[in-house]
Amino acid sequence: MKRRDIISNLTIMLSLVFLLSCSENQIFHEVENDEITNLKIPMTTAEVLSIAYDDTNNDLSENEVLNYVREFKVASQTRSSSTITNVNIVDKYYTGNNTKARAGETLSIPFYKVKFQKNGTEGCAIVSGDKRSPGVIAYIEKSDTKSHSAIGKKYMLDMAQTSTIHEIEKVIQYQDSLKVKTINKLSQELGIPKEQVSFEKIKNNICITDQTITRSEPYDSLPTPIVSWKSPFVKVKWGQEVPYNMLLPRASQMEIWYFPNNTIKRYIDIYRPAGCGVVSIAEALTYLKPNLTINGTTMNWELLTKDELINYSPEAPNASTYPQANMAATLIKYIYEKTNTIPILGEVDPTIQPGPNYPVVIASSTKNSDLIAFMQTISNFTTYNNWEPDAILNGVMNNHISIVGGYQDGNPSTGHTWIIDGYAMCIKANREILKQYDLYFHANMGWNGNNDGYYKFNPDTTMDFETSNGTFNSNFLVLANITKK
Repeated sequence: MKRRDIISNLTIMLSLVFLLSCSENQIFHEVENDEITNLKIPMTTAEVLSIAYDDTNNDLSENEVLNYVREFKVASQTRSSSTITNVNIVDKYYTGNNTKARAGETLSIPFYKVKFQKNGTEGCAIVSGDKRSPGVIAYIEKSDTKSHSAIGKKYMLDMAQTSTIHEIEKVIQYQDSLKVKTINKLSQELGIPKEQVSFEKIKNNICITDQTITRSEPYDSLPTPIVSWKSPFVKVKWGQEVPYNMLLPRASQMEIWYFPNNTIKRYIDIYRPAGCGVVSIAEALTYLKPNLTINGTTMNWELLTKDELINYSPEAPNASTYPQANMAATLIKYIYEKTNTIPILGEVDPTIQPGPNYPVVIASSTKNSDLIAFMQTISNFTTYNNWEPDAILNGVMNNHISIVGGYQDGNPSTGHTWIIDGYAMCIKANREILKQYDLYFHANMGWNGNNDGYYKFNPDTTMDFETSNGTFNSNFLVLANITKK
């Protein structure tokens, strides 16, 4: 499907068409100021954007930022009636040297990190504070800042920020190329001096001629109302550690304790981490629910998906959740072996005594080719070696998940693989008269629910771009539109 076709189809499905009537006979020359209110002024979106914003002072107020987050709660994963509380701005930062702008230009766009509480869990949202492309760009109900679990989040967040920057760059392009022409045009059509032409003066009369979805009357700037969504399809939030990996070989891991006047390092015994590729496959199977028997044990998908997280510890072997945990671990071990997943070994620190009992393992790695080969045995999908948001969105609209992943700057230990299993579409007001859409993918990161959430994307944003976290472009993989065989 061609780029933008899916988005166009979405807008038709929403039945939100409110066409304004723009007649060529409605514009007259030498109009008195008090008569402007009775006119309809036909303008293109580009023309409106060229005069709608100042060259400076486009920042949202902090109260506006918080309102965006409060209103976005309807896009939460469970869509429950519980509300978010303790909504506070904890950080404000600007994009700059870490993000490429056009022709070497560096934009300085404010972004806010907003924390909130929901059902006793701390979440966070990232909000664009620029009026030219305002609103929530990431909404995460369970936030985790640990470096190992934040790789996928950083990638999706960089994508969201880049999408926002591209939108603002487009406004700047229109200002540079059309602002003077638009002011001259309006001055002639309205019969008023160019100095008196302003967006504020004519905004209630604008009829946008190239925008399918408009309103028949002006409205105030709105927060981010969700108008279409698919709730996350994958109902589990598994991770790489116990109990999911408890049937994998043993390994050692360095543990560091920080004290005010001392730092203690020691080696502890663990099980090999399952690996993000293995977890993404396992979570995908809980949605596809294929007929699968492993060493005489038939996978009971109803049992496996009974809880989002499996609460079990080997220290309590008689716990009621043991059958569920053991079955999940059996599935993880099966995928680990069938995909030829291998441990990534770390160096041994000889100053730490006693030394490790097992090989020091920092991660587990699965080749893309092995992941694809395994998935081909149980499912149908289309494979891409680059970011394909249209294909992913097309799948989600048909209730199909996708698996995505890649490396940062060619380093497997900084890579991640995760699932896209939902979307949200919101309609927001820019300068009152303009109505624009933001699209969000829901990501299941495979870290026990940490950093799962909705991340803004733009179909025109490529994924091979320089970010503060490196260039996430190596060994890129998309398994789109996954269906059971």
